[in-house]
Amino acid sequence: MNRGAVAVVVVTVLTAAGTGASPAVAQTAPPRGIGAPSFADVPYLPVVVDGRTVSLGDTDLTYRRRTAAGFDDPETPEYDAIAGATRRFLACGTDEWSMGSQIFTVDPIAMGNARNDPSLVELGVRGLDWGTQQRVGSDGVHRLRRTCDGATVADFGGTHHTTQWVTALGEAVYLLRTSPFAADHVDHVDTYVARIEELADRLANRRNARIWEREWLVDDDGNIFTHKAYMRAAALGLAASLTDDPDDATRWASAAERIARRGMAAQHGDGMNPERGGYDVAYQAYGIWLAQLYDATLDAGTVQDDLRAGIDRAIDWLSGRVDDRTGQVDIGASSRVCNPADESQPYETADAVRVLLTWSVVRARPEHAELAVLVDRGDKTVGNPCP
Repeated sequence: MNRGAVAVVVVTVLTAAGTGASPAVAQTAPPRGIGAPSFADVPYLPVVVDGRTVSLGDTDLTYRRRTAAGFDDPETPEYDAIAGATRRFLACGTDEWSMGSQIFTVDPIAMGNARNDPSLVELGVRGLDWGTQQRVGSDGVHRLRRTCDGATVADFGGTHHTTQWVTALGEAVYLLRTSPFAADHVDHVDTYVARIEELADRLANRRNARIWEREWLVDDDGNIFTHKAYMRAAALGLAASLTDDPDDATRWASAAERIARRGMAAQHGDGMNPERGGYDVAYQAYGIWLAQLYDATLDAGTVQDDLRAGIDRAIDWLSGRVDDRTGQVDIGASSRVCNPADESQPYETADAVRVLLTWSVVRARPEHAELAVLVDRGDKTVGNPCP
C-alpha cells in the first residue's frame, strides 16, 4: 500500500505472538484462566516510531474507546468512576440507563497498565466495583435505583447489556492479572470472577437465552446483528476460562461455540459481517474485537481455526475500505454509524486500530500494525465525517 501523505510515522512490529512483553507478575491468583492472552500483550507491543523503539502504550495511537475523563468528573464527585450517561440517569436527567455504558471503565485499566500508572488502574477498578454491586434479577437484567426520585429502573438493553458487561469484566480480570499492580487487586479479581460466574449462569439459562436470541440477536425483520453473536461467545467463553467448576466450563464453552458458529455462518463471502440487513463499518470492527476476545479463550483446533479464518476475512473487508493514501475510512451506506434513526455518533476508529494491532500480535503480521497507524493518522488529520 502507498502510505502517501499520512506516513508520519513508520511502525515495524518487532514481535510475534507470545512475546512475553507484558511485565512479569508473581502468580498470586488461583491457576484458572488462559495466562497472558493476546489482548493483554497489545499495549506492550514494541514498535519503531520515527526510528525509535517504544511500546505502543507510549505512543499517541488511539486504540481504546474512552479516556479516564469519562469516569472522573470533578463536578460530580459522588458519581466518581461511573459513566457519564449513568450519572445523568442518577441525577434524574434522563430516564434510561445501561450497564453497556460502564464497560469502558476497562479502558483506564488498559491504559494504566501500559503507562505504569496505578491511578488509572484504580479508577477503572472503582468503576468495576460499582458495576458488580448493582442488582441483577434471575432474568439476568440489571436494575438500578436512584435517590433523586426513588425510582428503580431496569437496564434498557436487558441481557444484551449484561452480556456486554461480562465481556468487559472478563477482559478486566486478565488485564489485572497481567498488570504491574496485580498484587494490589487480587481480592477485586476474585470478586469479578464470582460475578462473572453468577451472570454467565443466568445468561445461559435456557429461558433467558431464548429471550436474548429472539429479542436481541436479530432485528424485527430477523436480520442478525453479527457482533452480538461474538459478544455472547466472548462472554461465555471468558466465563468458561475463569471458572473452577468443570461442568460449568463445559456448558458455557459449548454454548459459546454454538453462538459463535452462528456468527461465522452469517459472514458473507467477501468477509462482511452483516448488521441489521446490511453492513456497518463501526460494528464490523467492534464485532472483530469481540471475536478476538473469544479467540483468546480457545485452544488450537477446529473451532479456533474456523474463527481465525473468519476474522482474517473480516479484517480484509475492513482494510479494503481504508484509503491507502489518507487513511480515511469509507463509512458510506453503513446500516448504523451516522444513521440518525439509530442515534449513532460519527465513526470512531479506535476499534479498528485495536483489532488490527491485536491481529498483528496473534498472526505475526506487521502490515496490520502499519495499517492501524495509517487509520489512526487518517482519523487525526482528515477525520471520518458522516457522508
